[in-house]
Amino acid sequence: MTATIRRFVQLLPARRTAPPAPGGRPWVDHRPLAELDALCVRAGVRLGG
Repeated sequence: MTATIRRFVQLLPARRTAPPAPGGRPWVDHRPLAELDALCVRAGVRLGG
């Protein structure tokens, strides 16, 4: 799972140029990796890892 999250995090820089999400908040959240990992687990995200 950790390798999958690292792969996901590698995709984030390309997203930083995207327009802000509805509500004015940027898509990218600068959270610690552990918190991002927990967030993905809670959301049931599976990125093909």
